[in-house]
Amino acid sequence: MQRGLEQGPKEVAINMLNKGIAIAIIADVTGLSIEQVQVLQSTTTENPDS
Repeated sequence: MQRGLEQGPKEVAINMLNKGIAIAIIADVTGLSIEQVQVLQSTTTENPDS
């Protein structure tokens, strides 16, 4: 169950990144750290088809 809970905010963060929302706002809304959002951003831009 814990794994599913962690996946949710990451998916939300990726969607927000795709909309061009600022990393600080994404971190605040999702509860992820800025560093976690930055990692998601780098993986999202490297693999835009994923």
